[in-house]
Amino acid sequence: MSCLIYSDFFMKKLGFLLLVSFTLTASVFAQKTWTGSVSTDWNTAGNWSPSGVPATTDNVLIYACSTCPMLANNVTVNDVSLDWSAKLHLNGKILTANILSSMGAEITSNGGTIDAVRTTAYIYNIVEGVFTLKINRNGTDAYLGAQFGGNWYKNDFTLECHTGTGTTYGVANQKSDAYSAKVTLKNTGSGWLLIASNNDPEKPTIFYGDVEFINSHATEGKLQIGNNGGKIECKGQTKFIDNTASAYSYMYVSEGVFNDEVEIRTNSSNIQIGQHGATVFKKKVTLFNYAGAHIALGSAGGSATFQKTSNLVIDPSAPMNSGRLYLQACHFEGDSTTPAVNITLGKGTNPTNPTSMLRLGYYGSFQRPVNLSADYIQYNLVSFHKDATMKRTGPTGWTTGGFIGYGVCPGNCLFEGDVTFNNEFGDDWILQGYGPDVFKQKATFTQGNHSFGVLSIAYTDTTTFEGDIDVSMPDGGYNGISWGGNGGMAMLVAGKKLTLDSIATGWVYLGKFKQLGSATPHVFDVPGANLTFKKCEFESPLTVTA
Repeated sequence: MSCLIYSDFFMKKLGFLLLVSFTLTASVFAQKTWTGSVSTDWNTAGNWSPSGVPATTDNVLIYACSTCPMLANNVTVNDVSLDWSAKLHLNGKILTANILSSMGAEITSNGGTIDAVRTTAYIYNIVEGVFTLKINRNGTDAYLGAQFGGNWYKNDFTLECHTGTGTTYGVANQKSDAYSAKVTLKNTGSGWLLIASNNDPEKPTIFYGDVEFINSHATEGKLQIGNNGGKIECKGQTKFIDNTASAYSYMYVSEGVFNDEVEIRTNSSNIQIGQHGATVFKKKVTLFNYAGAHIALGSAGGSATFQKTSNLVIDPSAPMNSGRLYLQACHFEGDSTTPAVNITLGKGTNPTNPTSMLRLGYYGSFQRPVNLSADYIQYNLVSFHKDATMKRTGPTGWTTGGFIGYGVCPGNCLFEGDVTFNNEFGDDWILQGYGPDVFKQKATFTQGNHSFGVLSIAYTDTTTFEGDIDVSMPDGGYNGISWGGNGGMAMLVAGKKLTLDSIATGWVYLGKFKQLGSATPHVFDVPGANLTFKKCEFESPLTVTA
């Protein structure tokens, strides 16, 4: 691999300076240097200079060697430093140390573990065999160092890092790593675990096997991937697992390519994927939201593309009865053979405020049919190129996390297929609240039964309908359907009809509704409801029974 260039003079010089610094700061401890004069046995006194097996308070230095150390049992030392071309065979045992420094070394693990409080220089290493690295096991150290990157893990690798309050630990912190097998990167503390930060986005950190990113602290944890330009590519299955119980926990992915299936499992944390760059999903993405988490795919500064072979699924075992799902700058590619996008968030039980909320925006697009359902739905600047259904199942009240609230949908969307809006709960839902939508095909609006709830259409500006309009309010009550509530106007093109279908009791308010074309007679039969016209224009014949 090109990243493993041991002859790089600058990196050798950097390693030498860091080693000198390490030696000076740790000079109060005795030092043991590996010679390999006798054998590969760590426990042979003659293999060390000065002679004697390292004690728990000794600093250990291992330079380039032909006869290199192998552990026969678990070992504890103070600090351990592996220099360029040094080799260490853990032999399935545990090496416990205070500080780990490893530059351009080869570690053969075979199920072994290095348990260190922190790392200094950790760069350009090759690791063979199943390997576990533990950092800050007691969670008491305030400075944990980092891994500079350029490392190659040939077999399964597990990192367990106990980040403390205000403590950060970086993996692939300057250069990209490569992982050939299964990887588990676990933040067991409440601080920040940073992965693939400050990397060249043209040289991503690559996970060739399955990978799990985990926040496992009981209350809070933070895991950030690809900060400051870094990027990851996952060729195997990917899992993001947050087991914390805090809304202040988070997992952020700036940019990534996911070639296989992705699972997101969370309780209360914030999950954002595609925060800054162009993220691509090539297979199914499944969400497990067990409590009230906030999940965002794409963002105003990034994007998330679901290729035709991918889809987004809410697992029925965790129906997301509460929480927020943001699909921002999300692009669902598709054609006539691509399955529909079916996103159903569970119904909340709060009668005054919604608990499951769905937000679409930032120039997203759906090249396939889409069916959406949530307590609260808000959309803005999205293109729907196929049929779409939106069903709102909850109240309009106070919302959080950037939602406008009170039933307002900004609008500014393009609907090229048939579209259905079902205000099932019946509380206020304001469509085209800030700007007009464009409807190329049939638009159907259904208002549920709610005391004094209103489905408001064409609320602001001029909304154009190029297909038929079907409006129904089958359950009646005191609620209604309103057009042009805030100075808006609806324009129905020639040859298309507005149908008031199954209108029970309640009321229909047609404000600033303009029907073009003289050859399309309209008949409104609403025997149990109140019908109001204000500043309307019908160019065709109109018959009303009310």
